[in-house]
Amino acid sequence: MDGTVLTMHIKPGCVCVCQESFQVSATAVGSVLQLVDRVLASELRNGFAVIRPPGHHAQADQPNGFCMFNNVAIAARYAQKRHAVSRVLIVDWDVHHGQGIQYLFQEDPSVLYFSVHRYEGGSFWPHLPESDCSFVGSGRAEGRNINLPWNKTGMSDADYITAFQQLLLPVAYEFQPQLVLVAAGFDAAAGDPKGQMCVSPQCFHILTHMLMGLAEGWLVLALEGGYELQATAEAVAACVRALLGGACPPLSPPTAPSDSALRSISQTVSALYPHWASLQVLSGPGAEDRVTRAAADHSSPALASINTSAASTTGLVYDEKMMEHDTLYVVDPLPWCPHLDAVKPLPHSGIDVFQPCGDCGSDAENWICLTCYQVCCGRYVNEHMVTHGAVMEHPMVLSFADLSVWCYLCESYIHHQVRGIRPPHTHADVTGWGPYPPHPGGELRLNIPPLLIGYGLIFLHS
Repeated sequence: MDGTVLTMHIKPGCVCVCQESFQVSATAVGSVLQLVDRVLASELRNGFAVIRPPGHHAQADQPNGFCMFNNVAIAARYAQKRHAVSRVLIVDWDVHHGQGIQYLFQEDPSVLYFSVHRYEGGSFWPHLPESDCSFVGSGRAEGRNINLPWNKTGMSDADYITAFQQLLLPVAYEFQPQLVLVAAGFDAAAGDPKGQMCVSPQCFHILTHMLMGLAEGWLVLALEGGYELQATAEAVAACVRALLGGACPPLSPPTAPSDSALRSISQTVSALYPHWASLQVLSGPGAEDRVTRAAADHSSPALASINTSAASTTGLVYDEKMMEHDTLYVVDPLPWCPHLDAVKPLPHSGIDVFQPCGDCGSDAENWICLTCYQVCCGRYVNEHMVTHGAVMEHPMVLSFADLSVWCYLCESYIHHQVRGIRPPHTHADVTGWGPYPPHPGGELRLNIPPLLIGYGLIFLHS
């Protein structure tokens, strides 16, 4: 650190530390910075840093809320100093308010911070009045801090998507960021015991997709909170699918935002409208009604007859006939197959997602055999994994491209909890797509490879 002495004051109970905490936290920050380097060098379009510990509560000299260093905040300042980025958008969808990010940038007009979080009048942690919508930044940065506080639990996909459509995206396009960073916490995911929200993996896919239209697609996600491993893994996988260009999935009802969400959005719009021309059409008396009407305007008249109630506010309507189109086709994986015993323990060396095909050296579309862990290219390259599976009689393989597991003998994608194949001496749990009962032998659910769980590991999209 160039000889600089860093003093950190740790209050009892605010964060748990051990001998390795500094190194692990520094590795997490370094992983995000490495990813920012590669995105801003145009080596990658986007990426997801799957790291621990989280960071958005950490302050300049004070760890807080399980956070040692503020990973995303450091990445924003690093991008500005190292890559001459002048405007950074930070989106924080963790269920807790990232007060650390707010404190660091509340006087900085070059950073736009948007946080959507559970608040309930300040009764939800971190119990701060400055987590409310009235705190919009100070000085030249007034309007650059956007807090959208939810005042009830159970907020749905429609609530979050309406918040993006009617609040975040208009401001973001007016701000014109050159880099988008996401404090990607998943404690708002359905099933998380702390967040108590109802956000589906499909919604996180759509939120990620919405952000990909900003900053020429330069988008970096960094993992924050998430206290239910299965829900977190499913949400992470959905975001990665969006980064890889996957088609947006349909959402389940309700597809109209709640009255509580509309009140929160309109109150935030009212607090911000003096600072953003894009919000002024929704401000003033009757703002809540105009938010609702503007959301309804996004509905396509051609589709309104299909499901007018669903279109009433968000336009989240799906033409079932369009689902027959290839780009919208959804494959349901089998919940079980008779060849799960082919999955063997991970090698001690782990998995290298950048390893080329062992036969032809291609890195275009590679799969890894879950029996011998040999890497080969897929059927649309030179078919070496197809050949390997047939010759070696190893049917179970995992794709590096979309994290799916395929059984050649069943000719289907598989999602099932199988025998523990985690590397020795690790405590990482790896989860997949659905709430199936555990296999008697272990804990690993297929579809999310172990390389995504740990400290300082990065999933990159080239």
